Amino acid sequence: MASKQEASPNNIEDQDPEPKITESDVEATAVDELEISPADDKRVQRKVDRVVMSLAAAVYFMQYLDKRGLAFAAIFGMREDLNLKGQEYS
Repeated sequence: MASKQEASPNNIEDQDPEPKITESDVEATAVDELEISPADDKRVQRKVDRVVMSLAAAVYFMQYLDKRGLAFAAIFGMREDLNLKGQEYS
């Protein structure tokens, strides 16, 4: 009795490497133009603006603190104390 290998979804050899896409599949999955109301557009834009502006403000504030810290360190003699020369400070 010769044993035949049964076709199963787990058998890679039996699976088709590329699925066949027909024209009716393309028509069925085509996306029509998405309609967004002006109110929804404004709401989403405000939400995105709020997040982006908050992050930008936080980054600029951290940059400001860093620059101020370096400036005060330079005033109080950090360059001389650490023997920094040229671009070693910045």
